[in-house]
Amino acid sequence: MAIKDGRKIIPDDEFKFQVELDDSLFGEPYPKSREYPKGPAENYVKKPRKLDPSEY
Repeated sequence: MAIKDGRKIIPDDEFKFQVELDDSLFGEPYPKSREYPKGPAENYVKKPRKLDPSEY
């Protein structure tokens, strides 16, 4: 948004190296989300059966 307004994001070269960090940024990471494997659970080799008309 600042670039669209024509304002400089970093006003001087001095501010490029002045970085302030907060200790709250370096806490415990979030737990990893559950990853589900892609594809069927087993290696199927036979084709699935045809559906009965009552199953539609």
